[in-house]
Amino acid sequence: MFQESRLPFPIAMLAIGLLIGIQASAPRALAIPAFARKYRTACSTCHSNWPELNDFGVAFKQNGFKFPKDDDVFVKDPPLLLGAAAQKETFPHSIYPGELPILPIAFRYSGFFTLNSSQSRTVAGAVGSVPRTDLFQPNTLTFLAAGSFGRSLSFWIDEDLSAGGSGANGGLGDGYLKANDFLGHYLHVSRNDLNVRFGQFELDLPFTQARTINLSTYAIYDEAAVSNPTGTGPVPGTTANPLVFSSTQRGIEFGGYPNNGNTWYSVAVLNGNNSDPAVRSSKDVYVNIGQRFNLERDPAARKELQVTGPTGVHDHTSIRFNGFGYFGHNQLNQDGLLYPGLPTLQEPFYRAGGAFLYKFRGKFALWGLYEHGHDANRSSTRMERALFALHR
Repeated sequence: MFQESRLPFPIAMLAIGLLIGIQASAPRALAIPAFARKYRTACSTCHSNWPELNDFGVAFKQNGFKFPKDDDVFVKDPPLLLGAAAQKETFPHSIYPGELPILPIAFRYSGFFTLNSSQSRTVAGAVGSVPRTDLFQPNTLTFLAAGSFGRSLSFWIDEDLSAGGSGANGGLGDGYLKANDFLGHYLHVSRNDLNVRFGQFELDLPFTQARTINLSTYAIYDEAAVSNPTGTGPVPGTTANPLVFSSTQRGIEFGGYPNNGNTWYSVAVLNGNNSDPAVRSSKDVYVNIGQRFNLERDPAARKELQVTGPTGVHDHTSIRFNGFGYFGHNQLNQDGLLYPGLPTLQEPFYRAGGAFLYKFRGKFALWGLYEHGHDANRSSTRMERALFALHR
């Protein structure tokens, strides 16, 4: 016979909050074992506080999932070459010999258990009380694939096969192709100074929400527009601005990391309807510019991807500043389809802000984020007046 062991109520509630926070904030896009297999290295090579990327992990991701230096030397699980290596020198007069990565597939599963206080509680609409424990509750099963197709082209896909248990379908997180140095090669600029990414992806935010160590999301990324000044919702048959930064977006992005990766910029053209199909012809623009100042005392250490000291490898001591902006037009009565005889009304909006991140040897970090948003909801009022005049 087992003797029941009861935790003090405050400790039990703390444990419950921690478990719920961990399972609810499970990131969508993380590192995958395919990289560890390819290079036969530990996950700590690219992660300090998993899933947060360290300086080397950031450089690895920016370089198209390749080691920033001497990648061919470190590869232990070589890809399948789709042509002779000599064809690279004669391209575009011959077929470029791409690479097929070996087993770039991984799966991530997360589940959790719950522990309630010793006192049973009833739930509205439910029969009986809530049991003290639930030994297993499924959360998400995710398929992940990532890798590189040769020197320049890389890809990432993460798909939630199920969410919240059996029968609850998930959805696509990130799914994109990225060309590193594809355009820059012809423009004779340094590698990674001009890259192109196409597909569905998390915006190039100052702080990623997909690889954060925080148990809760950034509330500022979840802010959505208010439909109109009266708060009564959009005009019947029209759509309020759906954009939220926490969602993946569909579009094409141009960006790069010049100045040895210390400068960071991106310009993206987007549908502006989150991960859903486009609902208007106009496209939105997102811009992010960042600059990192390396504060390492040793000038030689500033040129390295990570610093080696008495306690081992660690991130650079640095401070980074970012400025970002999002600009678009929500459209009402597009092409007069909903209300014939009335024009398409533009509802301009923008988001703008700044951020900073201070790091001290990978052991201490201080960061801040500010965002200001504005939506011109006057078009809704104009539409209501126009409809009233038309019906008269």
